[in-house]
Amino acid sequence: MPERTDIAIVSLGTTMGWRLSDRALADQVRAAGASCQIVPVPLGIAGPLRRTMALTDAVEALAAVRAARGVSAGATIFSSVTAALLQRPRAPHAIRFDTTASLSRPGVGGAWQRRREQGVLARADLL
Repeated sequence: MPERTDIAIVSLGTTMGWRLSDRALADQVRAAGASCQIVPVPLGIAGPLRRTMALTDAVEALAAVRAARGVSAGATIFSSVTAALLQRPRAPHAIRFDTTASLSRPGVGGAWQRRREQGVLARADLL
């Protein structure tokens, strides 16, 4: 059984900026006295399927679910709306984001993300 941490950060980390930002957040959490684990999200063999925004978000959201499955934490921070789209967290959780699908996913290719995002954001304990 994995060691329990105070806060887990489920990190898509698909860009250098996200990886640096998640590391900085983890450092701040630790400096405040809490334990913190960054949970990287490997895309695996589905990574090459990311050809459209809808498929990219589906592949990344499913990978985030797989990565978060074994997390044992008092609270979880999802590093993006995409990382949170298909989650069913068992503990308090926050979503850290720079934009929402309602702004960044226009048109038919963003329809499922915009619809799903509404409930995901409403259920989050902290945004």
